Amino acid sequence: MKLIKKLFENFIIGILAIAFIFYVFGGDKKSPSHQDREPSNEKTDNVLTTKEILGYQDINFGIGPKALIALKKCHVNKLPKNGADILQMYSCSNFKFNNQNTTVIFFFLDNSLIRIGLVLDTSNTATTFGVYMKALKEKYGQPEEISADEFTKFDQGQSNEADLTWNNGQVILRVSRTNQTIVTSLMYSDLYYENKINNVAKQMKNNL
Repeated sequence: MKLIKKLFENFIIGILAIAFIFYVFGGDKKSPSHQDREPSNEKTDNVLTTKEILGYQDINFGIGPKALIALKKCHVNKLPKNGADILQMYSCSNFKFNNQNTTVIFFFLDNSLIRIGLVLDTSNTATTFGVYMKALKEKYGQPEEISADEFTKFDQGQSNEADLTWNNGQVILRVSRTNQTIVTSLMYSDLYYENKINNVAKQMKNNL
């Protein structure tokens, strides 16, 4: 009975984790049109667009779950998958980021890594967002498609998330609100993330 109870508890934890992940790392609000642009290293209008990002640290986009686990970056767990989901997610809570254990979510499409999401802070403060925004501006230049209205609505509680993007949409800094807690997250995506998601969704639609 203890084993069955433990398995049930792990299942419930997994379901809650997925709900939290989709809330924090949910769909991109930005137009997928930026995914069609060719990356460059030219500076235009104070926005520095750099070459294509191929992954994060030595975790490259395109690798499979087994290759990710073999890197031994952290203790990786496969999350339960809803039958309608096209992404398979793996998570770990002991990924080293700034010398601290950090929760990371790995998103796979057809066993190919296409996005890495890091939960940077859940301390109900916007300070972390400002710190990482400054650091990302120093590395990638000014953010793309800044919407002051988006952040105003977030500050006023009229919306639950707001994004800043860099490097042709490959880098997303997101502040979101869930259960009155402000969460700062950072995502690195395959350059053609949106295109790949849309293509699979289109194939699924055609098979209906």
